[in-house]
Amino acid sequence: PFFMLPSLGGGSTLRGYHSWRFRDRHRVLLSGEYRWTAGQLVEMALFVDAGKVVSRRGDLDLSDLRKDYGIGIRFHGPDTTPLRVDLARGDEGWRLSIGGGTAF
Repeated sequence: PFFMLPSLGGGSTLRGYHSWRFRDRHRVLLSGEYRWTAGQLVEMALFVDAGKVVSRRGDLDLSDLRKDYGIGIRFHGPDTTPLRVDLARGDEGWRLSIGGGTAF
């Protein structure tokens, strides 16, 4: 079914795009974050994501990737990250995502 196809977009994949924005049979996703401690229970992060979806596995390569970048803040306790807020910029504009846990 269409709704079970691999997707990109949203708070844990391409953060600069709406959830499930890109969907097809195969996907590739690259994400990187630079995090630093801003306080006892707060971390900041700069991030970049890139990925794409394709219908044929042979088309999975690193050309024509959708990209985004942004900044985020993570509020955490000793063992968990209960709140994560990211502001990301993709080709379609700015997007704010709020979630729990780490992005990856």
